[in-house]
Amino acid sequence: MSIKMRFLLSYVGVIFFSIAVLLVAGFLIIFAITGDAKSIESLYKKTYVQKPLTTDELHPNCWTRN
Repeated sequence: MSIKMRFLLSYVGVIFFSIAVLLVAGFLIIFAITGDAKSIESLYKKTYVQKPLTTDELHPNCWTRN
């Protein structure tokens, strides 16, 4: 195997390893923040999907009602 091929494989290996480490660190941070990281889809739903308003929240005077 030539030295160029060894350097290329080494470079590609380091790139893949770096990306893997960054992904693992990202998932650990997400798990630390949310406490639940079952899948990327569940994280997306938890973070970005808005819950529908309840009937109390839809009422125009809901903040002044006792």
